[in-house]
Amino acid sequence: MMDSLELSRSLKEKLNLLKNYLTQTERLEDGIGLQEPSTLMELLERRQLLIQETDRIDGRIGAGMEEAPSGNINSCGKPGETIRLLSKAIEDVLQQIKATDERCMRRLTSRHQEVKQEVAEKSHGLKAIHCYRGRPARPPKFIDVNR
Repeated sequence: MMDSLELSRSLKEKLNLLKNYLTQTERLEDGIGLQEPSTLMELLERRQLLIQETDRIDGRIGAGMEEAPSGNINSCGKPGETIRLLSKAIEDVLQQIKATDERCMRRLTSRHQEVKQEVAEKSHGLKAIHCYRGRPARPPKFIDVNR
């Protein structure tokens, strides 16, 4: 059973994790196109760990809310106000995360198109080189060394 204090503690923990997730997402956005792919993969892995930890907290909150009778969580007074403020803060951070993720996706899509264009240009350049070179000439069968 989860009381107001435990709920607000869990919500604070979730808020901190989401803020950290937002920071990692902003770093990812800044690094697209500038950093090595391995660095970007590390950021994605950190974000995934934060998602798993947030899911664990959500499960704990959900289980605590299911066990609690409907009137057990104090919704009025200081604990209820704290819970409402934390919920609002979490909602705000989630909106910021969504906006940042959308910007990341646009930048990644754009970067993907740039790389695709570069590969096509290089491939076209290789074809041109092969055409200019033509077939290699055969070496002569007899070499006149007296000349």
